[in-house]
Amino acid sequence: MRLPDAYDNLSTSDTPYWTVSTDRFTWGYAENVYETDYETTVSGNKLDISNAMDSVENTVILPHFRFIKVQTAVFQQAG
Repeated sequence: MRLPDAYDNLSTSDTPYWTVSTDRFTWGYAENVYETDYETTVSGNKLDISNAMDSVENTVILPHFRFIKVQTAVFQQAG
């Protein structure tokens, strides 16, 4: 599954103004500074293992885990 583009160009002139929409990502995204999973004391997003999914996006309950795969990046030209 590919995430939507992170940035929107809100410019009304020839000079671009790129920003992340406040409702683009509700949780689990590194640039998500507006929603409930953002921890202001550490300036980062929280990891909640109860959000775990299998490869076809079914919710799973994990009694323990050994590693976590983190995928990053959205390929988007933004200024």
